[in-house]
Amino acid sequence: MFKDRVEAGRILADKLSKYKGNKDVVILGIPRGGIITAKEVANVLEAPLDVVVIKKIGFPGNEEFALGAASKDDYYIDESIHSSYGVPDSYIEKESKIKQLEAKERYETLRGAKKPEPLQGKIVIIIDDGVATGSTMIMAARVIKKQKPQKVIIAVPVGPPETIQRLNQEANEVICLDTPQGFMAIGQFYMNFEQTTDEEAKQLLE
Repeated sequence: MFKDRVEAGRILADKLSKYKGNKDVVILGIPRGGIITAKEVANVLEAPLDVVVIKKIGFPGNEEFALGAASKDDYYIDESIHSSYGVPDSYIEKESKIKQLEAKERYETLRGAKKPEPLQGKIVIIIDDGVATGSTMIMAARVIKKQKPQKVIIAVPVGPPETIQRLNQEANEVICLDTPQGFMAIGQFYMNFEQTTDEEAKQLLE
């Protein structure tokens, strides 16, 4: 049980201490709650902090079913779903552009006019306040890998064992502080799990 996202970030930073002061490290927080945890890690490791905004690319006629995901710079499509269901390329082209634009707008809301941290050749540590199904984190890792980082590390305070197992296939390293059985929701492992506002997230990223 964590007191709050800040405490979770401190404990996570402790596990990532070997990266302290490494000039190649970039910390990426998943909004909004993940930014609080990521900020704490960035402070301790003396690393730059940025945000990764992921927008799901939904299946035609069923937005909830993820066909892939987009960040402001790139997109990823699950080729097995694409080929199994014969989703037209024209749909993917159109949807990926829409979702990239949405991600860009959301990024700019949080970051303003600040230049994004370059990720090529970097050790990228993606942080959230926890994972449940892991789908957002998986998509984040896949989109980021297309930017040719040196290494991708996923770091979260809590997540169910089966999700952490899946995440291990997506990154060079996965750090999870607690993998409890009987996982219901991320919030059950925090004493304080208040919603984070855009305003708070923006301040942390300044």
